[in-house]
Amino acid sequence: MKLRINNQSIRLRLSQKDIVNLGANNNISEPLYWGPQENDILVYKLSLIEEGVSQVKIKSEEINIIVSKSEIAQWLQHEELVSFDFFVATHSGPLMILIERDFKCLTPRKENEDGLFDNPNEKC
Repeated sequence: MKLRINNQSIRLRLSQKDIVNLGANNNISEPLYWGPQENDILVYKLSLIEEGVSQVKIKSEEINIIVSKSEIAQWLQHEELVSFDFFVATHSGPLMILIERDFKCLTPRKENEDGLFDNPNEKC
């Protein structure tokens, strides 16, 4: 799972394995170790809930994107659906959450792309 934060948006890109694990365990997470101390860590997490409102919870060293199963069910079941998004109200306007399938790049790059989805585009 990859995390991108830009302005008022958070984007998660999920590999095929991430989606399988999310369906099986109702959550996936990744640690980001950012310093020399053991507690220099940020965990980003995607959690599914049975009922309730999709939301974002940020506490100490964790960003948790919480999504209602009923809202994301179509996206999980249909590989042709590239992304799923929702908005969270904040004091300064909406925060967009975008969850998308991670596709292999069309141009070579120095990154392991095992387990990524085949890119539906033929060229850049």
